[in-house]
Amino acid sequence: MKTIKTTIAILAMIMITACSGDDSKTTEEPLSERLEYENNTETIIPDGSETGVTIILNVDEDKNVIDPSKIFLEITLDHQIAVDLSLGYTMPSASQFQGIFSGLGGLNKFSRENVLSFNATHTAVISENPSFLYPNSTVPQGNYKQASTNSEFPVETSLFSSMMSKNINGAWKFFLKDDFGPDEGKIIKIKLIFDEGALEVTNN
Repeated sequence: MKTIKTTIAILAMIMITACSGDDSKTTEEPLSERLEYENNTETIIPDGSETGVTIILNVDEDKNVIDPSKIFLEITLDHQIAVDLSLGYTMPSASQFQGIFSGLGGLNKFSRENVLSFNATHTAVISENPSFLYPNSTVPQGNYKQASTNSEFPVETSLFSSMMSKNINGAWKFFLKDDFGPDEGKIIKIKLIFDEGALEVTNN
């Protein structure tokens, strides 16, 4: 009888410990799924034009941004002189233009083989290395932050910070401008990525 009582006591202790362990667990919040929107139609950037060219990505998801650091912009360009290109955007729920880069890269070129990825956590700037070997030196593929050598071209202090709490649904407009000639180029591909956790999760 004593053995049975001891066994019951031990089982009771195990159950209490297991229950208390479950109570201490924190419930993880669900993350939004990864979304990608891409335009891979090659588009000429008018040479030395004030108007430039606009690429539109239509986003069909009706959600707000909760973590801009999980948003990425990937762009591939074919252009002989990097220094005269500028890139910026407007999002559907905010009409204010936000710059990403302008006047960077010196006389290096953008290659259609290289993907330039922009994100709030990146620390590198497109190089203006003066030891270029025009026309063979190329802006390397890599992870970059926003930057500009042109004080008249506004850039966000923290990339994509203006997206916080904004709705992503609608037409995203990306503007590219070639300031001077003679070096007409193309946009090869542009992709907007909302990685896991970038957006709010709504309960259906």
